[in-house]
Amino acid sequence: MDWLYALLGFLIIIAVALVLGWTEKSVKSPAASAFVWIGAILLLLSLGGWGGFDLFHWTPLLSYIPHTVESSITVDQDWLVGESKKCTSVIIPSVLANSIKMKAGYAVLSFHCDDGPFRDMKFRIFGRTEQPEHKVAKWRCTRESEGFTCRQTGAE
Repeated sequence: MDWLYALLGFLIIIAVALVLGWTEKSVKSPAASAFVWIGAILLLLSLGGWGGFDLFHWTPLLSYIPHTVESSITVDQDWLVGESKKCTSVIIPSVLANSIKMKAGYAVLSFHCDDGPFRDMKFRIFGRTEQPEHKVAKWRCTRESEGFTCRQTGAE
């Protein structure tokens, strides 16, 4: 999957360079071309970083882009590998955000799926990590051999 992110980053860099005016006709010197490429790379890094691609945080296409997050999830002993459950996550309100040093609207602090104990772990989500316009996010989480994958199904 990392190769897909690298390819996506490369395509974004090329697109930014083209938008900034890099073509055969517009850039005559190698120095100008280098400045355009360096600027495109710096722009990409400043907008979200190479590894996480938070650049896409605000797009509607975010539900198709996986994110790896560290969070807590309720896990009952009888949750089998391959089994899916409906889960919810409470979105952090702005009043509470400052006291727990989190961003207001953070939607993946913890997932409530059953009556089991909370477990802290990394897992993959398909959905927005910040949703300040909602109070609760709804998810469909699947237990996999290496962890959990949660896909957002709605929000209130």
